[in-house]
Amino acid sequence: MFLISILLILAMQFNETKDREELWISVLSPRAIVTVNCLLTDIMTGKRPKQVVLLSEIDSGQSIVKAVSELCKLWLNYDVTVEMFKFNPLDEEILDRLEKTYLNQGDKVLVNITPGRKIDALRLYAMARRHGCSIRYHYLIYESLLGYRAFALAPFDTIIPLNLNTWKPSNWNPPQVGADKSPVRLNLEETCAFINILPVYTRSRSIQIKVGEPFTTAEIIFKVIEPGIAKISYEINNREIMEALNSACIMSEAIEPENIDDLAKELAKLIRSGYEIIPDTNTLMDRITSQLERKISAYGIRTDTFRESITILRVVYNELSQFERMSDRGINEDQIRLRKRFLGLREMQRLGKCIPEPPSEKFTRARGDDMLIEEIKARLGRKPKAVLITEDMGLSRRAKLLLDTKLIETPDVKKGSTIPTDAIPKIIYFMTILTPNVVIKTGNVEVKLKFSKRELIERDEIRAYTDPKTAAIANKIKKTLEIEKELLRP
Repeated sequence: MFLISILLILAMQFNETKDREELWISVLSPRAIVTVNCLLTDIMTGKRPKQVVLLSEIDSGQSIVKAVSELCKLWLNYDVTVEMFKFNPLDEEILDRLEKTYLNQGDKVLVNITPGRKIDALRLYAMARRHGCSIRYHYLIYESLLGYRAFALAPFDTIIPLNLNTWKPSNWNPPQVGADKSPVRLNLEETCAFINILPVYTRSRSIQIKVGEPFTTAEIIFKVIEPGIAKISYEINNREIMEALNSACIMSEAIEPENIDDLAKELAKLIRSGYEIIPDTNTLMDRITSQLERKISAYGIRTDTFRESITILRVVYNELSQFERMSDRGINEDQIRLRKRFLGLREMQRLGKCIPEPPSEKFTRARGDDMLIEEIKARLGRKPKAVLITEDMGLSRRAKLLLDTKLIETPDVKKGSTIPTDAIPKIIYFMTILTPNVVIKTGNVEVKLKFSKRELIERDEIRAYTDPKTAAIANKIKKTLEIEKELLRP
């Protein structure tokens, strides 16, 4: 806030420069993804640099230069010169060379002071201001939650690309894309990035989805009402679709169990005391473990510690793995249950859990609550140092005779509820799996989403059918995430 206050005072004295910038300059953050995303975000506001200069105190190698070059070519459709410049904010000789080599080009230069340390930002701001350069700062709302992600995985409504020459937000003005008739297949992360960037192109603050054949069974609308927050409204006349929406909202963390914070706090204490955490089948299917993993970190429990504390029962695995009859067609209670089993198995794998060995032969194919309790007894004995987490009140009551249990209080999503915009693409991805044949619309763009059982099982991908230009955006996002993977490695 101190830095922003200083910049606000200075910026009010500085006139706006014209969009003539051909040279883009910024500090290369120790987390290179921050700098690269600043560049891509500036491109989405209409900047079209021909040269990129990355300021770095150390030799960061050519992999960064290669990645930035590829990303610029991908989005701008022309080659951009990318170079490194050795930088030290306290070395006057280096600063003098920076000014004479680059900054003295004035309004042809854009300096983004978002990455790096405060002293980097202050020094660059002062020099850029002296030479009449354009200056940008990207203010990311909920930075602790959304920061350090790959491009477009933070919703664009949570990013304020400030023009520090005027202290006004820059408007979105993304580069034009050509036609692409190749197939679009997206995993969860790619779906999120694609749906996040669509409103930048359509200039819309709402996303509408229709579910069912012929897409009149249900209509759901997400409307952004403030940065990071959207209101959900719906008209649903199908019980199974309503159930699927509730599940998708929980899976995506759009809505939380009412007691999730208390539960995370209690589990943190138990984990420190050496307790094992045993999730039942529904807890994994609704990805409650994902919510707990995020919440429990606030109480000092690391992700790896949380995952190591989790025990998957053979009975639970047996239930999750029974999705052979899952189809990529139809919306009914049985199919939704089978698809949730598949997603529960994926959650188990996300937690790093292998297929559990049965404690004895009778549990090899065992299923059901009775056998779940029997397996806990067989594995851990009576009054074990373990806790069962479940959404099932009946199971919780019966299991209490054997061990400690925690009941998860899952709510239903209500009309007019507010949800984080970060959750919207995840809701859409999970709805596409639970209720095949989903159509999303934002502005004048329409995208039909489906899944193929084989592609979903093999690669966790869904299919998108849309016009060639929107398909090009999707495939560019997919390629962007692929290039940025290397930048996200520790």
